[in-house]
Amino acid sequence: MQLEVQFFQFHSAVVMLRSERPVNIPLTVNFANIQVDSQVLLPKLHSLVFDSDAGSHAFDMFAKQMGRMSAKQNRMPSFLRFIFREYHSGRISSQVLAPLISECERLTPSVWETLYKEPHLQLQAINSSLSRQAKPILSAEAFMDLNSINPIQEIYVQWAARYTAFYALKQDLIDQKLFYPISSDRFLHRASFRKSTYFRFILDPNQYAEFLDQQQNLYIQRALPSMGPNFSVASGVFQQTFEDLEIKAWAVISQHASLLSPMYYLSHT
Repeated sequence: MQLEVQFFQFHSAVVMLRSERPVNIPLTVNFANIQVDSQVLLPKLHSLVFDSDAGSHAFDMFAKQMGRMSAKQNRMPSFLRFIFREYHSGRISSQVLAPLISECERLTPSVWETLYKEPHLQLQAINSSLSRQAKPILSAEAFMDLNSINPIQEIYVQWAARYTAFYALKQDLIDQKLFYPISSDRFLHRASFRKSTYFRFILDPNQYAEFLDQQQNLYIQRALPSMGPNFSVASGVFQQTFEDLEIKAWAVISQHASLLSPMYYLSHT
């Protein structure tokens, strides 16, 4: 919370410089001596992003990318860092980000109740239920934390589980020396719709020929250490070799895809 108060003070000082008659003086913000006179509430930025026009898009990008990172590194995501990274990368515009940041200024409890009527009613209902059960009630700040974090966590965990299964599949293919190019999208498509997408069926003849050339070069490069620098393979022979490998690879892919629970299936869009 202290960091958000500091940001509010800095933001307020910047706003002053945007007045109609800006003063040409150095900007000084003292973060060492901060006093908060009364109880304040600070809406969480990621909750505000989720409620914005671009919220669902940013939310989905966050869940996918952080789910992938967690599956690789097994660490928790930071939504705030992600949002600002996407802004600096040009994928979230300043027109979307600026209003959200401005809403992160200090609010008194009464102002919060006025601006966020539906969440306030939800909090009242929850606290009434907790009181009847003789349990401690939630503060408004704790309630906002739960509303901000839990929905993100649910989708994030789903994507982390998907990518964990995907990386296990890739390792299994390598262990079986099945060097087959499989993307997470094709893997999840198999888990969702039970369809195997062979390259010869999803590419047109020209694209498939170009794809086979690329795979043939990779095949030769992998074989050079054991077969020698003069090793080569005819195109027709390699095509048959690759298509046989593809059948074996999809047997492994299907096995791993079947392990995904239906709750992790990729929805049709």
